[in-house]
Amino acid sequence: ATLRDMQVFALGLLDAESKDKKRILVRSAASFVQARLGLQKRPILDASVINSSGGTEKNGGLIVVGSYVPKTTVQLETLLALDELEKIEINVADLVDKQKCATTIDAILDRVENAIASGKNTVVYTSRELVTGENPSESLAIGNAVSEGLVSIVSGLKSQPRFIIAKGGITSSDVATKGLGI
Repeated sequence: ATLRDMQVFALGLLDAESKDKKRILVRSAASFVQARLGLQKRPILDASVINSSGGTEKNGGLIVVGSYVPKTTVQLETLLALDELEKIEINVADLVDKQKCATTIDAILDRVENAIASGKNTVVYTSRELVTGENPSESLAIGNAVSEGLVSIVSGLKSQPRFIIAKGGITSSDVATKGLGI
């Protein structure tokens, strides 16, 4: 669907909500949110915009990658090919293991904190293999544990990163709302 299609759908949805005095819950991709809120399309950020942060220029930036889908994995592999980047992988199994979770998060947080404070751009990413439970509810719990781990790292930072980029639908949403309180 094009952005125009999303805008037409969003307008119809708003009309239906106002006429029926009901709220409609929609689970969708980001393009719907843009259309629903009437946000204008913006150009892709470039390095000059990312690097012009008010007062935190000495700190490195943070990239958080939680999505394990093939396209994200290809994008991550390209990112990991950069030499100047601090690369920190989180083993999903360690986030799911209740005995290892807290120490794993603390260790990762220390590494991220040190890298950012020393001016290095840092990528924190989950292991690429899909970890599932024996049923849908267990799989959901695994996804929640991964998300909570990534959020704990972002919210636990003492140094303010020059920028934060989150990749993945749930990752992006949770990092923004829960990790940053936006």
